[in-house]
Amino acid sequence: MTTWATLQAEIELDLGSDTQWTDAELLMYVNRGIREYSNYFPQIASTVLTTDDSTKAWETPTGFLAVERVEFKHGGEDYPYFLEEIRIIHGSQWYNPASEYPRMWFVEGGEFCLTAAPDTDDVLTLYYRGAHTEMVDGTTVLTVPDKDLELLSLFVASRAAMRVAVDDARLSRWDMKGMDSGNPEHNPVLPIHVQFENEFWDRLFKRLHKTTHIQTQRRGRGL
Repeated sequence: MTTWATLQAEIELDLGSDTQWTDAELLMYVNRGIREYSNYFPQIASTVLTTDDSTKAWETPTGFLAVERVEFKHGGEDYPYFLEEIRIIHGSQWYNPASEYPRMWFVEGGEFCLTAAPDTDDVLTLYYRGAHTEMVDGTTVLTVPDKDLELLSLFVASRAAMRVAVDDARLSRWDMKGMDSGNPEHNPVLPIHVQFENEFWDRLFKRLHKTTHIQTQRRGRGL
């Protein structure tokens, strides 16, 4: 497993400096990259929700992005039911007989909800797509797979180069010596930032396309 300290050292090597950017600055950039990456490649997590005879709404877990599936075991049954999502349509009504177990779920206002309260001895497991762990310090372990760490490195590099470009542009505004107002290359750092960012998005979408292609093949084979 890779820690933030290890990845940070590699990023600083790529950038050619371990003093140009503070630890706090690089930490902010990598966490932005993790949030962006999570929108496309979330991690699948699960939690067993506490059940009783009256509760039918729970706060969504920290880092929750979307529901993957919901497993429900009624009483002492060995095999779970997979509950369905209900689409909320204004003006419609849903009826769940009080004597029956919950059949459907929905997410509303930051809460995961069922159409009926499960019994105390029921087992309700929520599988969800969640954001990857954000970095706190150098010892924090990345949950982004090692094969995708280059994506994070590119994202951090693009943000680091952007900051230098902004600083340079701010200084160049008052430097009129030899300034060619018609030359778009007056700030040479900006194209580097654009190059890093373009490569980040290019690799991310290639990775996304490859994953989608594999999933389509598996569905076609009945896997």
